[in-house]
Amino acid sequence: MFKSRRRGFTLAEVLVTVAIVAIVAAVVVPAVTQQVTKADVPAFNSSVNGLRTAITSFVSDVRRIPGQVDHLQSLIATTDYEISTDGDGTNGVPLAPRYTASNVARWRGPYDNTGSTTGTIALGYGWSTTNVLYDSLGYVVVELSKANADSSDANELERAIDAAAVGSNQTGTIRYLIGAAPALNPANTIRLYLMSSAR
Repeated sequence: MFKSRRRGFTLAEVLVTVAIVAIVAAVVVPAVTQQVTKADVPAFNSSVNGLRTAITSFVSDVRRIPGQVDHLQSLIATTDYEISTDGDGTNGVPLAPRYTASNVARWRGPYDNTGSTTGTIALGYGWSTTNVLYDSLGYVVVELSKANADSSDANELERAIDAAAVGSNQTGTIRYLIGAAPALNPANTIRLYLMSSAR
C-alpha cells in the first residue's frame, strides 16, 4: 500500500508569494485610487459651468445680476436685492438696489437644475456654494463651504481646478487666504470667481 504524504508550502515559497502580492499591490492600488478621483475635476467644472449658465440665463431674462443663488431657483420679489459689492451690506458698503416689479415680471426660472431650493449647490470635492453672490473686482463671486475644511482641502481644489501650484491662491478661479496654518482664514474663505459682472 502506498502511503500518501501531505506536503505544505516551504517558508521560502510563502515569502516569495507575499513579496509578489506586495509588489502588485504597490503598483495597482495607486493607479486605482487615481482613477476613482479622476472624475472629480470634470464633475466640479460641469457644476460650475451649470451655475454660470444659470446666471447668464437669469441676466438675459431679468436684466440684472442675481444677489443670491436661490434667485436662480425660486421666484424673485421686489424685496430681494440684486448683486452688490459685498453681498449683504455688512462691510459698510450699501446694499444693492432691489429688483423692480418689471424685473420680477421677467423672471422665467428656475434657472438652476440641481433640485436645490436652499441657495446652496453641491459642486464636488465636498464643497458647496453659500447662498450670497457678490461683485468683487468686476467678477461675480460665490463663497464655498466644506465641513472641517482646512488649507490642504483648499490646496487640493486649487491644484485640480486652477491647475496651479499651491501658493497662487490669490489668482485664478479659486482664491483664498490661509490664517494660522492649516486653517483657512475665516474672513476670507474659499471664493469661486464665476464670470465678469459687467452689465
